[in-house]
This record gives sequence, C-alpha cells and structure tokens, in this order.
Amino acid sequence: MQVENNFEELHIFEDKDMNKVCDALFNFVKKHSGEEISICGSIAKIFSDKLPSIYKPKDVDFVVSKSAFVQLTRMKINMNNIVTIEKQPNRLIFYTLGSACVELWAFDSEDENKVKKYYKNKISYLI
Repeated sequence: MQVENNFEELHIFEDKDMNKVCDALFNFVKKHSGEEISICGSIAKIFSDKLPSIYKPKDVDFVVSKSAFVQLTRMKINMNNIVTIEKQPNRLIFYTLGSACVELWAFDSEDENKVKKYYKNKISYLI
C-alpha cells in the first residue's frame, strides 16, 4: 500500500503534528479496512467555503463506513502523537499530544445525503 501524506504536503494545519496524525489515521484506516476516510464537520465546511478559512476548529472529524468502523474498534491502534483513544458506540476519539483531538465517526443517516468531494484533488470530504 502506498502511504499518502496529503495533509503534510498541503500544510492543512499550522500544527505539523496534527497533519502527521491525520495522515497516519488515513493510512491506518486504508491499510486495515481498504477504505478511505473522509473529512466531515467544520473542516469540510472550510474546504467548501461555507466557513471562513480563519475559523479555528476545536477538533478534526472524519467519517468511515459502519463496517470499517466496527472493524477498527476491534483493533489495537498505535499511532505516533496519540496519547489515548476513547471508544464510544459511534465514534473513536484520538487525543493528541497537542490541545486538539481527532474524531472518527461511523457513517450514519446524517451522512447519506452528503456529497463526496476532494480538496485540491487529494483529501476526501463530505458536504
């Protein structure tokens, strides 16, 4: 599997470690489930110009299919810059060394009408 570092290459976040965490999560999910995660929430709104680029999100939200989500909740996940992982029924919360966290949500009915797009042809997001 080819490792992708799109967050680092595009400098999505000023925090270099957050870019590394997002790339690591993307690659981990793709390697273990065969699926691509998509950004959702406020970052997706920034990508689609529905929020100003100066908006400071409190976390980064990703979404993946329910089957991949269930598969991932059963795995031991070790990633650099992740302090702990909180497992909830519909999301995994990855607490980073910094002040932000990354959430991986299970795809649900709220996501069904959203359209998948690509930010700069590299990062999948739902809007």
